Amino acid sequence: MGKLNHPGILEIITSWPEGENFGLTDEEQAQVTQAEEAPPYNQLPAEETHYALLTDGPCHIVGMNRKWKAAVWSPTRQVAEATEGEGGSSQLAELKAVQLALNIAERERWPRLYLYTDSWMVANALWGWLKRWKEANWQHGGKPIWSAKEWKDIATRVGRLPVKVRHVDATSPRVELMRSIETTSR
Repeated sequence: MGKLNHPGILEIITSWPEGENFGLTDEEQAQVTQAEEAPPYNQLPAEETHYALLTDGPCHIVGMNRKWKAAVWSPTRQVAEATEGEGGSSQLAELKAVQLALNIAERERWPRLYLYTDSWMVANALWGWLKRWKEANWQHGGKPIWSAKEWKDIATRVGRLPVKVRHVDATSPRVELMRSIETTSR
């Protein structure tokens, strides 16, 4: 588990490079970043808020099965879109939520996407790990990265669409609204 006062992954993922900078200096790490940090939502210019989406990806155990739900919420339109599946984890659901957000932005031909997530895993990957993984042929330490298929898809799409990402506190009011969506997956 990551430290709450230290940026890093807060989720536990088997074989995940938590806090890993791949041996790069801070300056070198900045050079491999694919997505920039988004401003706080309340600081976005009014005309840009239309391109902002909040993502979440919960997973629940129902009986003997794990069920995940990927959800995206648009603050300006006050609408949510979701997809769900079985056999994954909350981390997989977070990736599916990013893919869903990219689907929306592509379908509606947005010029850019502001992505707000409560997942440090997603934020860190979009801020720099993706490009490094791609350069390392989707491996870390000689082993394939976790969920490479989803990460490859996200990396390709982020390469075509400017994306700015911001990590948000999981207890913010907007995230609480997303939590109400989660209950429908149970």
